Amino acid sequence: LVEDARYGYAWIESLRVAQVRHAASATPITTSRRIAVVIHAFYPELLTEILDDFRPDLFHALFVTTIAEREEEVRRILDKADVEYVLRVFENRGRDVLPFIKIYNELVSGGFDLVVKVHTKRSMHRADGDVWRQNLIKPILHASNFSRIVNAFMKDAALGMVGPDPHLTNVRNNIVMNESRVFGLGRRLGLVETEVRRAEFVAGSMFIARVAALAPMMSLALDDEDFEQEAGQLDGTLA
Repeated sequence: LVEDARYGYAWIESLRVAQVRHAASATPITTSRRIAVVIHAFYPELLTEILDDFRPDLFHALFVTTIAEREEEVRRILDKADVEYVLRVFENRGRDVLPFIKIYNELVSGGFDLVVKVHTKRSMHRADGDVWRQNLIKPILHASNFSRIVNAFMKDAALGMVGPDPHLTNVRNNIVMNESRVFGLGRRLGLVETEVRRAEFVAGSMFIARVAALAPMMSLALDDEDFEQEAGQLDGTLA
């Protein structure tokens, strides 16, 4: 047995994750369509652009996360947009990923079936950063596309996540600096290396997902200490 100071015995951790994975896959299909939108607004000046595609009649709740230095500006923009929202403020750590992890339990306790995850992505190291952001957000938030995606979730119980097709990327050819991190998470989820290598991900981390489908990853209890301090890194971090 391999003892771990944080998670106890490794086999207990593996059993726990296996149980969570089974529970997630066994979650019955629902027609209630309770839908939440989660926006990480690190760049408040881009929040209005996202809100332009936000249709309150299609969603049941709006959660916004930001950092303390941007809270006042974000709140002002949200109030001006005249939408109901929940604003959560976190440390500038883990980019858009850690705040989403921290808000996940609110999605579960709120009884949400689907969650839309988007963020104010700038990618200033790329000349096409603005185009990349818009090509990630509009295919999932635009009303006609969104309704079609929701219907697909309702019809297909095996559908766990949907993202913009041009940005659906294979792990095998893109793992590069993230190999140790990705394989480490995979092992904790009970996945062998070959399974991880043939997986896909949405580059840019914007998607619509079944809340229950995210449970195995969220059960890993990732927190602030797991994420690197923000230093403008372009790759290789847990986020």
